[in-house]
Amino acid sequence: MALSGGDQLEPLDWLVNTTPNTWGTGTGTIHYDWSLPWGADPGSG
Repeated sequence: MALSGGDQLEPLDWLVNTTPNTWGTGTGTIHYDWSLPWGADPGSG
């Protein structure tokens, strides 16, 4: 995203979580569940 000039992503819960789950974008927020057995699923954000 950043390389193509798209939305900038910003971790919103980095102070309370060592693997931030909630990310802010220019248009809203995205939540990733890194704790799934198979890892994160960016397609589900």
